[in-house]
Amino acid sequence: MSMPISLKHIAQAAGVSRTTVSLALRNHPRISLATRKKIQKLAKDMGYVPNAEVSKVMEFIRENKAHHDRPVLGLITDYPEPMSGRNEPSQTWVGFRDRAEALGYRPEEFWMGDHAITPRRLHDILYARGIRGFVFSALKDPGLVREMDLSDFACACIGHSISTPALHRASSDKYANTLKSCEKLWETGCRRIGLAVPLGQETRVEHIFLSAYLVFHHLHQHAGWRTPLVEEGEWDPDRIAAWAEETKVDGLIVAYKGLEDLLPNIPLARVNIIDGTGPGMIQRHDLIASAAVDLVDAQLRRNETGIPVQPKTLLIHGEWIAD
Repeated sequence: MSMPISLKHIAQAAGVSRTTVSLALRNHPRISLATRKKIQKLAKDMGYVPNAEVSKVMEFIRENKAHHDRPVLGLITDYPEPMSGRNEPSQTWVGFRDRAEALGYRPEEFWMGDHAITPRRLHDILYARGIRGFVFSALKDPGLVREMDLSDFACACIGHSISTPALHRASSDKYANTLKSCEKLWETGCRRIGLAVPLGQETRVEHIFLSAYLVFHHLHQHAGWRTPLVEEGEWDPDRIAAWAEETKVDGLIVAYKGLEDLLPNIPLARVNIIDGTGPGMIQRHDLIASAAVDLVDAQLRRNETGIPVQPKTLLIHGEWIAD
């Protein structure tokens, strides 16, 4: 029976060190892409099969090094101020930080707001520091992603702001949140429930709000439902008020704050609450960010980098709050 192929055998055949072979097989950016591909092909041709037990032991050793030796996992943001530097850190940062630390990473934010750093410069910094994975927050300027070379990294995004390139993503389950909001208004006695969503938002999320709204009314098979309002461009208060009066809605599903004062006598439910004030569905940005970390961690463990062929989406249900 022939002896199994080891890293030592591959290193001898390739004329490199065992460390180089180990890093190359883990797709580490410290090794040039050409060398990685050469060693990975050589290992495959030689019939190398990784030992799962050894891999687990080595992973345990790496994860139990001192905290400063842990691999960095990045969160890329471009909000007006860094998430991690606020007096009260955002729930996105809290969820990202806690999950990254639990998995053995050292969380670090890379802020691109105010043009503090260019996409090319960020790529060079990440690559030079050996940072292999990161999460994109719901960027204000998603075009930043298209300007980055992602081939050396494992990454995922939060929310729907980034559509191109298509990445693994974690997002609030807007369908479930909208359906739940309709059910909650129905339970209070509302029978002419309306939907008011900005067209840009509805299009960006691939008509998820509208889909759930129409399904809810189809399931109830009643005659009281209202034609939804999907407003194009800036919201016109007079048009919204006229629409509400014309349709006689007695409950309204909305995507954003701002209609409470305009329609004070109509019960409203927001489907994407961030600030903790209801009624509506809290999005749980901490759990969404945590799920995005899991997506990146899974890629790193499989040595996958670059834009995925089949992007995955993890959906996180929100929580209803009455007020």
